[in-house]
Amino acid sequence: VESLIHVQPKGYDFEIFGTLDLIDQDENIRDLKTRGRSQGKDFAHGSQQLTLYYLLAFGKGYRPQQAMVDMLVFTKYNVRATQIATTRCRDDIMALMNRLQVAAETIRLGRFLPAPEGSWYCSAKYCEYYFICPHITRAAKQFSIPGGEE
Repeated sequence: VESLIHVQPKGYDFEIFGTLDLIDQDENIRDLKTRGRSQGKDFAHGSQQLTLYYLLAFGKGYRPQQAMVDMLVFTKYNVRATQIATTRCRDDIMALMNRLQVAAETIRLGRFLPAPEGSWYCSAKYCEYYFICPHITRAAKQFSIPGGEE
């Protein structure tokens, strides 16, 4: 029951668009993950994605008390389900907002910071600056087609 959400934070130079997997009847954020191996509690507690989900939920008028990661772990012989609950506070959201503001200002100035290695968003498909980014090697760019799939 995905919900597309758009937030225009007051006093910031950017807009945020995102999709929440589910907000349950108690207004808790639910995020489904599928993995080949189980993740520890630090996975949920340190997730910037879940912090962004809190921000999106607040922008839509919800007041979530917690976020739950519903994890399905697929192994060779079975499927195991686990749930990790975590919370966020105002300070967590403000730290994320400050990071987003720095990123928006950096991009506006034409500077590009390298994404963590292996990031899904560092690709021609997801980043409109991919072909002019100085952190992408020429070898990587030659295997990407502008506007196409990788």
